[in-house]
Amino acid sequence: AVAAPVSNGTTLAGIHRGFLSLYRRGKTSRIPRMVAGSTYGKNPIVHSFLKDLPHCVDLAPSSIRETPTNEPLINWHSIDGDQALAAIRKTNGWAADASDKAMRDTARMLRDREGLNVLPAST
Repeated sequence: AVAAPVSNGTTLAGIHRGFLSLYRRGKTSRIPRMVAGSTYGKNPIVHSFLKDLPHCVDLAPSSIRETPTNEPLINWHSIDGDQALAAIRKTNGWAADASDKAMRDTARMLRDREGLNVLPAST
């Protein structure tokens, strides 16, 4: 599996396209599962996957609340949402979301275990 944070879906769709190209050229034997992660309730790709919708649907812009933690992940409209959603489904992957608290807790755990500075400057 290859996991990536999603906002617009461009990165995940591009990663999938890259693996598809490698597979078609015989450079890899399979395409890994694509996994999308984003902030809780504020990403159209994850929302559409969890609701099993056929296409990536926009969220109400008024429902989006930006925080220092979720800022790079939130979006009411994902430019490449349909491509990212298709990549997840074609590879039997999945999408999930996490609260700001869960993301901060995980960042702290990674910092404590790995010695990395992965916390936003404001925490």
